[in-house]
Amino acid sequence: MNLRTSFLVFVIASHSVSADSPSPPHCSDQSIESSELKRNVSNTSLKDFERLQAGMERESVIAVVGNPTYLCGSGIAYDVYVLGDGREIWIAYPSGTTGWASVKNADGTKGPVIFSGPVED
Repeated sequence: MNLRTSFLVFVIASHSVSADSPSPPHCSDQSIESSELKRNVSNTSLKDFERLQAGMERESVIAVVGNPTYLCGSGIAYDVYVLGDGREIWIAYPSGTTGWASVKNADGTKGPVIFSGPVED
């Protein structure tokens, strides 16, 4: 191993994931590239997400809570927001509009459901 390889290994090994440098650590879609990460939404509070409901268009969701930190999904599209405390908000769009949203705790365990369908007429 040469000096350049050693440095690269050190840089990769010393990089940690945090809300300041979001990456998709829990995303089942392994094709997500770090270049697809949108932005840190640590200034968005859980209370803001509680204003969302089933049946919303994605543009309406973004108007309320901003752009997602990253996109995820395999079959169902998800917007994932990483909060400043490390929790993730997962918003599902099973048929083009919001179907449900839930919290994933910083330790990877399931948190509360924020909302779920079906959409009421």
